[in-house]
Amino acid sequence: MAGCIFFGVIGHVAYVTGQEDITKVILAGPHLTFITYSYTIAKFGFSPQLFSVMLFTMFFLLGSWMLIGNQLA
Repeated sequence: MAGCIFFGVIGHVAYVTGQEDITKVILAGPHLTFITYSYTIAKFGFSPQLFSVMLFTMFFLLGSWMLIGNQLA
């Protein structure tokens, strides 16, 4: 499901910017998540600030839980 979202958003960004090669739009790696979801949330018509806070809270909690899980293991 996430792959469909990523490629859909990257394709849209490439279309809007006029790029024919999507590799020039966004590079691979962890920053792909931040760029893709931030761009998508910025296009929301209903309260994009709320959704951006929720997204980055989710990232923070996932990172915290992974650190705690690694410490307990």
